Amino acid sequence: MEEHQMEDRLLEVLRAQKEQTFSLDDLEAAIHLDGADAFKEMVKALVRLEDKGDVIRTKKKSVCLT
Repeated sequence: MEEHQMEDRLLEVLRAQKEQTFSLDDLEAAIHLDGADAFKEMVKALVRLEDKGDVIRTKKKSVCLT
């Protein structure tokens, strides 16, 4: 999967439930990942989204939209 595709999938899930925070496990289940490589790709995509200012990581290590 290309970088932007993973970012788009993550943003789609987060936007669908704007008021909710998601753990990494929640996001993994929501976008139906399979395997460690896909999980690593998701984490990298979250870091890119955080660097862009699209998402933030909470003190409890959950993720939500900015």
